Amino acid sequence: MKVKRIDISLGGSKVVILNSKDADKLGLKPYDRVKVVNEAGKSITALVSITKTFINEGEIGVVKEVGESLGVKDEDEVKVIPSAHPSSWQFIRKKLKGEKLSRNEIYYIVRDVVSGELSELEIATFLLAEYFHGMSIDEIVYMIEAMVETGVRIEFEETAYDIHSIGGVPGNSKVALIEVPVVAATGLLIPKTSSRAITSPAGTADTMEVLANVSFKADEIREMALKTRGLLCWGGTLGLAPADDIFIRVEHPIQVDPPSQMIASILAKKVAMSVKYLVVDIPTGKGTKAPTREYSEKLARLFLDVSEKLGITLRCAVTYGGQPIGYSAGP
Repeated sequence: MKVKRIDISLGGSKVVILNSKDADKLGLKPYDRVKVVNEAGKSITALVSITKTFINEGEIGVVKEVGESLGVKDEDEVKVIPSAHPSSWQFIRKKLKGEKLSRNEIYYIVRDVVSGELSELEIATFLLAEYFHGMSIDEIVYMIEAMVETGVRIEFEETAYDIHSIGGVPGNSKVALIEVPVVAATGLLIPKTSSRAITSPAGTADTMEVLANVSFKADEIREMALKTRGLLCWGGTLGLAPADDIFIRVEHPIQVDPPSQMIASILAKKVAMSVKYLVVDIPTGKGTKAPTREYSEKLARLFLDVSEKLGITLRCAVTYGGQPIGYSAGP
């Protein structure tokens, strides 16, 4: 089929558009999966949309995410092959039933998230299964190990420290901009990576980006950390636990942040940055991720139990989050 590039970005979703006649020949319906292979043999999995007029017979419309991933331009030839759900889908269905997953099952899910084999709809299903059924401590540890294993790990020649808030409070994103310099001023190494917004308009990385660039490569991180003792950057460009950024992208529109995934997200990035000592801030109060003291203490216990298995010395601070932090909110 001949490529027709479509200047539309779907926020990470990989979608192709086929003419209804081509879809009928291939036995495809909307939201079916196909493998698209370019002339060099590189392939991606995408979801199908169907049109009668927008795309001509013999053409395949590709959105920005697909076109950039395959490196194709208009009129390039690609193969389109119907594809089934990946094997990890059966493990997601297993979690939907409330069953526990093994280390290998969780690894296959994370691997397929990173490789793009799982669609955002399937990833959302997994996150909702976590939200309603939770995860055991072992499952969270398996998740963290898989997230680290499928990404880059940065190691330092000395002990690394970090501070992290679970967020969920207006104005919270600016706290790290004060904490990191204070810790670095004592001589401790604090190579802090932060995420973009999950359930709020601005995350720590978004707020810092108003003042300075937050996207760096691994070798730049090592150089800056040794020179300044402290840094604050976005983890997305580093390849640290890349599954985490995909999970966050899916969580944002559905406004869901399962406790198990939140813990895995935070600690996976810390393991990938070789952090050995960590303070976790849990803002508590109406409207926060931890609305009651009882819930905060339960969450803190989970953090402590999981971090112990990972070899991280961790302390939790339950703080008041019933009102915005400071005198302003947002980036």
